[in-house]
Amino acid sequence: MKTLKTLLLLVVAMILLLSVPAYGDAIAIDETNNSKIVGNVTDIQVGSVSLCEAAGLALDKGSCINRPPNGFETSDVVYFSITADGKLKIDLGSDLESGEAAPPADTSTNLSTTDPAWSISEPDAACEGCVQTFLYEPEVGQPGFAKDSSGATLTYQITSDVPEPATWFLFGTALTALFGVRLRRGRKPEERAGAATEKR
Repeated sequence: MKTLKTLLLLVVAMILLLSVPAYGDAIAIDETNNSKIVGNVTDIQVGSVSLCEAAGLALDKGSCINRPPNGFETSDVVYFSITADGKLKIDLGSDLESGEAAPPADTSTNLSTTDPAWSISEPDAACEGCVQTFLYEPEVGQPGFAKDSSGATLTYQITSDVPEPATWFLFGTALTALFGVRLRRGRKPEERAGAATEKR
């Protein structure tokens, strides 16, 4: 029973450590849930925001490949547009890494931008494949700026490199194996010897 409680605590702790932080009322978008439509908004600013594979780039005009000194690779692009009925449409496009299973956002083609194009560093450009989440709070004139029915400015929780279901399966398998080893090692030597004798 004690081992079961330990395993349960371990699973809960790992889920909390691996979970993506939540930012209140922010509109969440990631590689799996890569398209959203938001109604009842005004003052919509269209365009795109590219996430560059470089550290230390502040939000600025221009796509990743146009950033000085020599341009940078693009990891993801968030597109903001207006639907025919006046709603805000948000889409995320992501690069397809070699060996990666492709969630809906991943594409093997080059990621294009829409004007006006802005760009910023990935939250952790050095950690390719890590879950990277940041809060994007656009100002007037920046892509994605819009106000909700109360007049509040929209914010976005953008997550890049979401773990695939296969990753979660491997994690669960490893956890089960660790539990089995722990259970086996947790027995007293005479219990292990008795169990081996009974099998014969």
